Amino acid sequence: MNSILGEQSQDKTKHKHVRCITMYQQCVTTVSPPPRVTLAYYGSMKCVSLLMVVTLSLTSTPAYAYAVAPVDATTISPLPRIPTAQHGCNGCVGKESDRIMTTSEKHPKIHRIALVDNDPRALDSLSAVIACKVPTAYVVWTATSGDEAIERCQDANSNVSLLILDMSMEGLQGPATCRRLRLMGKHMPILGATSFSIKSYRDKLMEAGAQGLVGKENADQLAQIIMCMCNGEVMEGFETPALANLRISREAETAPSLTVREEQIISLCAEGMLDREIAERLGISEATIRKHMQSILRKLNCKTSRQAVALWVRSNAF
Repeated sequence: MNSILGEQSQDKTKHKHVRCITMYQQCVTTVSPPPRVTLAYYGSMKCVSLLMVVTLSLTSTPAYAYAVAPVDATTISPLPRIPTAQHGCNGCVGKESDRIMTTSEKHPKIHRIALVDNDPRALDSLSAVIACKVPTAYVVWTATSGDEAIERCQDANSNVSLLILDMSMEGLQGPATCRRLRLMGKHMPILGATSFSIKSYRDKLMEAGAQGLVGKENADQLAQIIMCMCNGEVMEGFETPALANLRISREAETAPSLTVREEQIISLCAEGMLDREIAERLGISEATIRKHMQSILRKLNCKTSRQAVALWVRSNAF
């Protein structure tokens, strides 16, 4: 790319402007298919810079570039428009039009998003918001439960730029799933999403190590927050993933750890479910449920299930 810039006399500037036009006309008449020309004007109405980039094909890099600065805006005449052929399925030439850069060309898809929600319709809605309103992001996988999300995150090929997590799910709910991922050492940003009151989940999710919480009802706000978090920002009052991982790992050093199955059981207990209902939900026997509860009581140093549930809720931001 050759550039002619600098402080020059008015005559030299006009001469180089003419040279730029000449090169443009030569390209138009000698190159097939016709070249693509991009014109950019910088500055005020009376003193502008003209940049002309001539590209020999629609996909190649610029072949010529000339810049003339400064010149009087009144001396710059519009360059002739280059017709661009539009080919249909039969190779027929259509009407003249300028090639318009697509959204994917302006904003390459670089941010990988994972969605976790037990409602398939909510997953579809979130996917649509990201596809339509977050041009740099795309959904790489979805999960319908906290357990499934944990399994997906254990896969080395499932790394994501952002995990969007529903707050109210069966089994492991949003905050408990978030905390489990932090205990696993996962460093991806986590954004909570809910259709209910944000106030009822905000403190719990902050303690669980997330980076933000947003309502699902406002698609524009949701898209804006997703873009900010993909760029490394954190909502007010929340920690960065690194700080959240460090804090939660230190807390875990002094607290007894439960197995995934034990967490499932105590989480369902916290929802008010009976042993029979938990057994049906998890597909195991009531005797197995009672055996796990005994292990939970022992690890948490509690005498009753009610005490264990209360302690679990306070310490795990359930």
